[in-house]
Amino acid sequence: MMPPSQPGETIRNGSKERLFARSVLLLGAAGALTVCFLTAFGGQGTVVPPARRLLFAGGSLLLATALLAALRLPQNARTGLAVTLLSLVTAAYFAELYLRWETTQDLWSVARRLGLPYDDRQRVEVVRDLRSAGQDAWPVPFPIYLLGHADTRGLLPLGGVSGVPTVLCNEVGSYVTYRSDERGFRNPPGMWSVDGLQLAAVGDSYTQGMCVKDHESAIDLIRVAYPRTLNLGMSGDGPLLELATLKEYLPELRPPRVLWFYFEGNDLVLDLDMERKSRSLTAYLKPGHRQNLGGRQEEVDGILRDFLAKGYERAAEELREKKAAARFWPEFLTLRTFRRSLGLLLPAKHSAPLEVDDGLFRQILEEASRTVSGWRGRLYFVYLPGQARYHDEETRRGIDAVREKVLSIVRDLGISLIDLQPVFRTHKISSLYVRPPGHLNSEGYRLVAKTILEVLSKEEKRAGGATSGPSSRNAGGSSSSPSDDSLSCADRSSPPAPSAGAAPGSPSG
Repeated sequence: MMPPSQPGETIRNGSKERLFARSVLLLGAAGALTVCFLTAFGGQGTVVPPARRLLFAGGSLLLATALLAALRLPQNARTGLAVTLLSLVTAAYFAELYLRWETTQDLWSVARRLGLPYDDRQRVEVVRDLRSAGQDAWPVPFPIYLLGHADTRGLLPLGGVSGVPTVLCNEVGSYVTYRSDERGFRNPPGMWSVDGLQLAAVGDSYTQGMCVKDHESAIDLIRVAYPRTLNLGMSGDGPLLELATLKEYLPELRPPRVLWFYFEGNDLVLDLDMERKSRSLTAYLKPGHRQNLGGRQEEVDGILRDFLAKGYERAAEELREKKAAARFWPEFLTLRTFRRSLGLLLPAKHSAPLEVDDGLFRQILEEASRTVSGWRGRLYFVYLPGQARYHDEETRRGIDAVREKVLSIVRDLGISLIDLQPVFRTHKISSLYVRPPGHLNSEGYRLVAKTILEVLSKEEKRAGGATSGPSSRNAGGSSSSPSDDSLSCADRSSPPAPSAGAAPGSPSG
């Protein structure tokens, strides 16, 4: 038989219980108020729809109020509520750990499915290992990050370091690398000197081919039918950078067709907001403005090497000091992965509310169309949908409001439109993307290429084959024609399957 509790011990236990309940409820209220504040003022982007943002902020405020009011409840009720709250928070952190583990497992399984070794190195480690093997490797640059940097010596590079192994990305468990061309873009060697360019493409990471191997990107697959196709896509490029790239590199090459890839996920609401603050970029709205980058590649390479070397050294130092591992704790403590899974991840804070500057966008497309028409070329506006539109109805409505403005401008300017949104809508979205929030996979890029090629093929048939048709000459000048399995004239409802014996995800033909 247990001895009866002494009065002093009972008082001490009661005091501890009150302190426990009070501390948990106050901490919970403080956390809810912090979430409310960050939701309302922590970012003004479009990642979280306004109604959901209001609901989340209001819910957090109500929770904080309820927890503070609970301090007036009887002791037993306060203790029970505190235990419940603590259990829920503990469960959320276990969910965070599980989701982080699952993300790593997803990368591992994707790599295994593609027959690739799983590579958990950081980009700086890949660059370091390639250099240790005697290669002059560099990470891929993002031209948008050079805006406003004084160390560019008055020159704004638009491509990458030329003629070097370039480390791009890892979204499938294995790193994608490529050898940059003579101007620092992702093209086969010699593409700048071919006779009679057929197509050129400007755009962002989707145009560049994140995050698939050579021969699997949309431009690579288009090149099956149009061998003389030049890819000028660079990760992070928005409308002004794309205009600058077009005006710098294409007037001398005079391609009869130029594909302008527009990604609805960030071109207007993020990229253009950053770009319009750069005088170096807004100068491209003036007819004839150029930096003549085509003849200044040595200067461009020097600037990029200096800029990237500083970033490489910072990343290498972080790796040596294991600062990268320290980033785990802020993300873990704020339940970043768990919140992302619920669609509650807030965008980064911006200095001012983002607005859709459709007037500036119209100016950009007008100048692009005028420039291409100057050599009797034709501009095609390729509309790429983003994954976010498929998350929920409210998000889709917000995106569609911007989409209608964009398409209205394209129609008003008489620019040819290749709209991939209706095409994507008829496919299972998860089969086209690596994973949220990743890029398209090889099948997604195959669908993009197939749709574009079908449009071009139909136009050529209507024109009676007067323009440079698919595969009329390859890069070496010999004639060839697409096989039945190629993407050029396929009228199938889904992308063609890889030929027998092809590696998973590789293009057929």
